[in-house]
Amino acid sequence: MACCCACPSCEPLTLSLKGGKALPACRCALAAASPVLRDALSLPPQQEGTLQLHSDADDPAAWEVVLRLLRRDSYASGLVTWVR
Repeated sequence: MACCCACPSCEPLTLSLKGGKALPACRCALAAASPVLRDALSLPPQQEGTLQLHSDADDPAAWEVVLRLLRRDSYASGLVTWVR
């Protein structure tokens, strides 16, 4: 999945979930959508380009839906204004 924000400083990011599931994500969209994720992204990563979410509460199917909802290119231009 390509980055959806078209931000020149946005770097590729992979969400690493418990059980080995890895999902491509947009760093800018995650940071804009949640202060908790923004704080997690500001910490030094255990692995470069990866945000590890290994809690039992982090369901891969739920994260797939979240990532789909956060994709700015899934909506009409101008409809989503929260992405910086």
